[in-house]
Amino acid sequence: MKLTKNDLGYLMISASVIMASYFYNWKLAIIIVLAVYGSRFMKPNEQ
Repeated sequence: MKLTKNDLGYLMISASVIMASYFYNWKLAIIIVLAVYGSRFMKPNEQ
């Protein structure tokens, strides 16, 4: 399993979301995660 630059960015985003959920609303973190997943699946990878 190879990590692409996209996956690395997603890992960093999810890590910051997890840290942010400790300080902010956990519902906000869920919304952000859904938005990230949505943007990943909406547009196919073009490279």
